Amino acid sequence: MNTNIKYYPSNYNFITTCDGMVILYNSKSGKLVNLGLGNYSDYACLIKNNSEIKINSDILKNYLIKNKFIVQDPNEEFNDVISMYDEVVNSNELFLEILPTEKCNFRCIYCYETYDREPMCEETLKGIVSFVKSRIKFSNSLKVAWFGGEPLLSMDILEKLSRQFIEICNTEHIPYYSSITTNGYLLTPENWSKLKKSHVTNFQISIDGLENTHDRQRILANGRETWNTIINNLRYFRDNIKTKTTNIILRTNITKEIYLQRNEYIDFLKKEFSYDERFNFFFHLAQDWGNLKDEKIKEEFCRINEFYEILELAANKGLSLKVFRYFLSPAGRVCFAGKNNSFVISPDGNIRKCSFRLNDNNNLLANVENYNTNLFHEWDYFYCSKKIKDDCLCCKKLPLCYGLVCPSYPGNVKETCGYDISDIERLIKILSISDKKFVDKIM
Repeated sequence: MNTNIKYYPSNYNFITTCDGMVILYNSKSGKLVNLGLGNYSDYACLIKNNSEIKINSDILKNYLIKNKFIVQDPNEEFNDVISMYDEVVNSNELFLEILPTEKCNFRCIYCYETYDREPMCEETLKGIVSFVKSRIKFSNSLKVAWFGGEPLLSMDILEKLSRQFIEICNTEHIPYYSSITTNGYLLTPENWSKLKKSHVTNFQISIDGLENTHDRQRILANGRETWNTIINNLRYFRDNIKTKTTNIILRTNITKEIYLQRNEYIDFLKKEFSYDERFNFFFHLAQDWGNLKDEKIKEEFCRINEFYEILELAANKGLSLKVFRYFLSPAGRVCFAGKNNSFVISPDGNIRKCSFRLNDNNNLLANVENYNTNLFHEWDYFYCSKKIKDDCLCCKKLPLCYGLVCPSYPGNVKETCGYDISDIERLIKILSISDKKFVDKIM
């Protein structure tokens, strides 16, 4: 190694300690490394920007160079990050979030949806296929996320479109990926089989605590319980479907009641699903995304510290939290609405950028039955700036979100940070406990 070359800390380093170990993370490379026993002060030089760094261990130095923790030119590093931004925004991956219906068989207490639009008609289906064919020429893959409403209420539409998407991708020799967000109530053995044939491999299903809590937060439209049906559907998958290509994210929308029962609830998740690697666990604060049916529900919302308490408990009890590892990957928190080749298609065929603001005319680009291709090269969407904000340019989190703020913050009146997990160091500690295989070691 040339000892005359000067190295400087990356501008995107984070450092913390956990159980006497020093943990280093870089938001540009996404790397997380356990540096071994030590004190924060022993490695503080790694976060002193523009200061030449001296490292005695060749093994450590080589690792830090390879994984971008130390760089020769911080200005060149910044230029690399800006280039990455252009690649993210102008990705050739065609991403569609499709709502085959806005109807739903649930009435969750915090839901923002209005359940207005009927399932897609035949003309809309034809328009979607035509739209995909026109866009696929400029794409290197197709990703479809089924959303709603409850998409399984329109399984026939999902199956029909999936067959055509798969055929289009086979013809173009590009990969096809498919995921679904479902409440899980209709995941019968028959529907599991249909979804497999439709190449749906990633699922997000919400379980809000133990039976009594869940059945207060996530009830049927007729007021009846849902917990036992969902759990039994998941058990059927666990015990009878042996495919290794399917992944299930079990999401929990945290309220005060779930927080108070956190020990029992996490023990339940561990016993039932943690020993099957296809299951992963995601926790999120229940929030007001707009259109709350009862303002008193806000009294049930938790604070961010309680959220982290649950994450720490889940990590210590051995639940896999690798979903959060994705959030620490480069561009892992970029809102898909900020990407030029990402769209939401609602049941009426309208093409939008955001699935939260379905009734906002500013969110409407065109309709699949009468769109103008040139529009998608020219659109100037009101919450997706083509220029990174000045405040974001000097932020250590820049490679994670690029300032592409979540459109659910109305009109972007507040310059809210687009990264909704503000305490990076705390998350680093949690991941170093829960998913050690994602953490490099240098001892």
